[in-house]
Amino acid sequence: MKLVADIDKIIDNAMDLEVSIQNFSSSVNTFSSTTPSFNTSEVNSIISSYISSISTDLKNLTTSSNSYVNLVDEATSLYQQNEANKTAIDISNVLGINLDGSPTTTSDNTTSKEKVSDIDLSNTKSTNTKQIDLESAKKSSRISQALAKYGNEISNATYATVNGTMFMTVTPTVINGKKCLVSHIVVENPSQIYGEPANGSYANGLETPSSAAKRTNAKLLINGSHFSYDNGSEDLKGTNNIVIADGKIKTNGTAGNMEICLDKNGRLFTSNKTAEQLKNEGVVYTFSSHGAPMIENGSISPICSQETRIYNRTVIGMVEPCDYYVVTDLDTQSQTTTAQFLLDKGCTFAKSLDQGGSVALVYDGNMINPPRDGSERAVGDFICFDC
Repeated sequence: MKLVADIDKIIDNAMDLEVSIQNFSSSVNTFSSTTPSFNTSEVNSIISSYISSISTDLKNLTTSSNSYVNLVDEATSLYQQNEANKTAIDISNVLGINLDGSPTTTSDNTTSKEKVSDIDLSNTKSTNTKQIDLESAKKSSRISQALAKYGNEISNATYATVNGTMFMTVTPTVINGKKCLVSHIVVENPSQIYGEPANGSYANGLETPSSAAKRTNAKLLINGSHFSYDNGSEDLKGTNNIVIADGKIKTNGTAGNMEICLDKNGRLFTSNKTAEQLKNEGVVYTFSSHGAPMIENGSISPICSQETRIYNRTVIGMVEPCDYYVVTDLDTQSQTTTAQFLLDKGCTFAKSLDQGGSVALVYDGNMINPPRDGSERAVGDFICFDC
């Protein structure tokens, strides 16, 4: 190994340095004996002291370096043995993972308002529900940081994907007596979250969520905008005034602080800027959203409480760009309750997408929430998360 070779070189250099110092001492003594007029007693005293000190240091360095070489050899041997007899990592009892790789265990991290539910998800056809590859998460990456911060979610989740580019869990949860699925998605790169129109192009009809997920190969997909049944275009009710899809302006005008904007950095927000301004600032997709913002700038919006209708909703929240929560209601729920839940999770932004029979959560091409109407509803667009 190169590391071992480098340490051997350090040891050789150290020994050479010690010999050089001794040779220098001899040269000084020779010079003093041949030059009587030169008083070297003080110089010799300093050099002798220096030689004694450096010799001790070099001996310690040699001893430590040799020990380190042995340690590296032992670690190399163990690594080679492990590679030859590799087994799957058992994380069934791990509730948290620190950045140093050590597990943390917590008996219960839920509250009375938020608890894991025994919701029946037998309707899904997915069989590989937990896909965990801890080794691919690079140190100091967003994913390794997510493991350190959110690793406790894995054991409670029904569905999970952890690899070098994604940390994602889907956990059945009860909030204030109402059942929902809480998805938590952290992606390494903002390009891993994107808007997708039905059938691949804007206003090109409707498409079921599972079809769109299979077509795009999205790892996780949720329903998006309110839409027109005529052609799938966004339904611009209320103060929804603009549409941007795939980085192109489809409906020009000025945003009305109700559209959900997604920019190239993975940021979700609302705005009152023009479509042209938003496009120039990097917005790649907007989603028509008829409800009021639920969380803005890290606080529950005062307007949120004015929405008194009880629906089952798809709600997306953002902690920061590349770190998102999705609440998929299985029961009808108030906006303020969901908003408080997401605020407690650290979300700085949250807003409802389409509601009712449109609510869909698709994992690996299979819809995992029971559709309200008994079957999937074809809708106008989607938010996708890729590995």
